[in-house]
Amino acid sequence: MGNFKLIKTAAALALGASVVTSAVVTTDASAASKYKIKSGKLVYAKSGKVVKGYVTYKSTVYKNGSKLTGLKGKTYYKAGKKATGTYKGAYYVKGVKKVTTGTYNKAYYVKGVKKVSTGLYASKYYKDGKLATGTYKGAYYVKGLKKVTTGTYNGAYYVKGKKVVSTGLYADKLYVAGKLNKGYKLYNENLYKDAALNAELVIFEEKLYDGAKVNEGIKEFDGKWYNNAAIANGVVTVDGEKHAFKEGVKLPLVVEGITAINTSVVEVAIAAPKADVLKATVEVKDGKGNIVPVKTVDVSAGDKTVAFTFDKTITDADFTGVWTIDGVEYNFDVLNQFKAIKDASTDIALYDALKDAGITSVNPDLVGDYKTAIQAAISADKATKVSDIQPIIDQVNKEKVDAVKEKELVKALNDAKTSDIKFLAALQANFTQVNKEWFTEYKTALSAEITASKDVQDKINQVNETKIGAAYDKAFKSLATADIQAARELLTTYGATAGKDEFNKKGYANDSLDVLAALAKVDAATTNNTLKTALVELDALETKLVEKYKNESAVTVKDEFDVKEVKEEFLADYRAAVKVAVVGSKNQRKDIATIITTVNSEKLAGQKTATVDAVKAITEKTTEAEVVKLLQDVQTAHRTANQEPALNKVNEAYAKAYKTEITTVGATTLTTADAINTLIGKVNGEQDAAAQLLAVNEAKTVAEMTSALTVISLTNGTSAAYINLSAANKAEVAELVLAAKKANFVDATKVSEAVDAAVANRSDLISEVNKVAKADFDYTTVDTALKALNVEAYNNLDAVAKLAAAQKFHANVPTTTVEGKKVVVEFVNITAIKEALVAATK
Repeated sequence: MGNFKLIKTAAALALGASVVTSAVVTTDASAASKYKIKSGKLVYAKSGKVVKGYVTYKSTVYKNGSKLTGLKGKTYYKAGKKATGTYKGAYYVKGVKKVTTGTYNKAYYVKGVKKVSTGLYASKYYKDGKLATGTYKGAYYVKGLKKVTTGTYNGAYYVKGKKVVSTGLYADKLYVAGKLNKGYKLYNENLYKDAALNAELVIFEEKLYDGAKVNEGIKEFDGKWYNNAAIANGVVTVDGEKHAFKEGVKLPLVVEGITAINTSVVEVAIAAPKADVLKATVEVKDGKGNIVPVKTVDVSAGDKTVAFTFDKTITDADFTGVWTIDGVEYNFDVLNQFKAIKDASTDIALYDALKDAGITSVNPDLVGDYKTAIQAAISADKATKVSDIQPIIDQVNKEKVDAVKEKELVKALNDAKTSDIKFLAALQANFTQVNKEWFTEYKTALSAEITASKDVQDKINQVNETKIGAAYDKAFKSLATADIQAARELLTTYGATAGKDEFNKKGYANDSLDVLAALAKVDAATTNNTLKTALVELDALETKLVEKYKNESAVTVKDEFDVKEVKEEFLADYRAAVKVAVVGSKNQRKDIATIITTVNSEKLAGQKTATVDAVKAITEKTTEAEVVKLLQDVQTAHRTANQEPALNKVNEAYAKAYKTEITTVGATTLTTADAINTLIGKVNGEQDAAAQLLAVNEAKTVAEMTSALTVISLTNGTSAAYINLSAANKAEVAELVLAAKKANFVDATKVSEAVDAAVANRSDLISEVNKVAKADFDYTTVDTALKALNVEAYNNLDAVAKLAAAQKFHANVPTTTVEGKKVVVEFVNITAIKEALVAATK
């Protein structure tokens, strides 16, 4: 019974829960038969009364019979469905609340209303719904707050919100921490004044700047001289002339050395001045740095030495340490040390003098040798100061050591000959480029007694050279890449390195192997492209080597191959020719050149014949364009095969004439390219002559006639008097020809006759005017001469006006004075006469 009660109680509890729940929502399964829609309202199916509370019917939530818009629990519904949108200050997605005020899905919301994704809201910048830092619409924002549009912010300069510079150049202006520079500043090795490049002389950080760059050369600024950027000191050469400076002050003389000094005078060598220097002086300092005054001296232009007298007498005891004259040193201590070395009469004296002078590595056993070497150097003027002595000592030491080593080495080599193992080891230990495989040859070459180690290396080099030469010969005779590489490896390892001023045999041999390798690539080419590449590389290599050895007397490298002779259309033929050639006919550059030339000749000869046959086949049915093309083909083939650049040119305008001539003379006449070239020349001459005659006949203006007459005269070699005239005078002749022309000229001869007549007529007209100009005024003769000029402004005048014009012309003829007499200046052309005559009519 107890269990029953327990179950009953549990069932009652479950039933109670069901009753409570049914007051809020009914499942669709039960609602389908229990409810219905009437007039848009949810009602009970049986009673027709509106359903109270929340009910889900057919996936739609109703409240009190109407579709729910609002919250049910925490879920947002609109028209009964879970909705996306804003409701009472919050934003929902499919009924679920996402945000009230804040960021959701890359957008910013305020009370559930989306305000911005990327952009401005309430004057703040957002990106993806969050306050952002960056540029937006011409302004720069930091955490949403606007900081700058165009201007400076946080050490940088911005333009329309974009950072363009912190410290550096923008629009050719210098900015520092985002602001235009103030004052002088060095940036990228350029000096700026404020924001622009400096444009004047100025001292900045103890350096002289000329504009934006440090000064170059000698320049004076603010009372001081500068050498490049620094204050000038010492001797400086400007435009071949020496100048001396001290702390920016230009000295009157350039002291180059001290030639003599005693207790009363110091003599100095100077750069010869170009002008006199009056009251010149120098600054003399003794070994203690005290200034020793000297008397001024007038120095003449061109002087090379000057003697200055001391103001007070100097004693020999004062000549110690380092004296200076305008900065040039004179070291008495060193001089005395050198004198002691030079004058040493005993080994002990020389040893002590060398030690006192600071000479190192002095061997007491070699003092006698030192003395001999030093005196020899002094006699040859190769030792004049203490600094020259140390190299002499070092050389003597080396020679003594080397002599001992040489003697020991020679003995060791001769002793080692009793054993091949020992002898080879001795060679390998003491000499270079020893090949164990060639020991037998070395041994034979060195069979005689060795007297000098140098001879051993020479013998080794000779053996090596023979072996390398044999390897090269093998490669030369095979053109095999493996043989070429083998020879190169031997050369690299065992070829002797050239000494100073010696011809570089090793380098030349290596270049020769490069040529063999290039020839091997030509031989191995299997396609047109690889052959073309190989030929180009061969030509480039040859060009480089010709240039490299052009001044070398030991060898001669000639230009034997020119890739310009290679023709693309014959590449396959070249490959075939190279393939069948024996190695001895293709292992030199000139061999390849011969193959190219031979193929070209054969192929071009065939082309030439083919083009001639094509022209011979021209008939009346052949078009004019085809005629031109066929003739051009003949000339191209003829020119290429025979190297004749001056062949007659095919003129497309003469196509009809070519065709007529070809069909007229017939194929039997045109058997060679030369015959066709002659035909082209004949037609060109006839057509040119016709065109030139037509140009003369159709000329309407002086300019047209001048051009036409010049062309026809030059072509026919006629009217030399006309050709030799200036352009302006030719125009005068052309004008006379135009005026005299009554009908068209029938040929060039008639043109030439007319031109010659016009030249003579022009000369007569000028002569007659000059004649009357020189004579006393006579109206009849003057009028006759002037009327012949056909100047309308004069000829159209009435009698009275014409007389006045003739008198005025005669009176205004230009004159000059010769030996006190007034002389008429003759007219040299008609243009000047006409201008003077027209002026006389006004």
